[in-house]
Amino acid sequence: YQGSGAVNVIGSVLNPAPYMLSGDKRLVDAVVAAGGATPEADLSEVRVIRTLPDGGTMTMEVDFDRYLKKGDQRHNPPIGPNDTVSVPSKGSFVATFTDSRILLGIFTAAATTLAIIVTR
Repeated sequence: YQGSGAVNVIGSVLNPAPYMLSGDKRLVDAVVAAGGATPEADLSEVRVIRTLPDGGTMTMEVDFDRYLKKGDQRHNPPIGPNDTVSVPSKGSFVATFTDSRILLGIFTAAATTLAIIVTR
């Protein structure tokens, strides 16, 4: 079903699609509706994208893996009509470039390369 009020579940889930979820639903309900996560899913980097009344968007990054392993409800937020749930793959561009350790390594390598070029 595609229409007003549907929750769009995209990315590394078995059946990415819009789903109608009625009542008080949470992130776990949206992921289950989409058939669950694939083995490649990075559940520590799930994003819930919400359209605001003023037309803007708000993105929440959720460590859904923490909810699944430890029951931490802060990482199982309520899902509303027209929200988008994005489940990235491990090693995806988004996951790679939001990991500060990887970014630090990239910047360090670039700075080292630049220093070598400048000193020659």
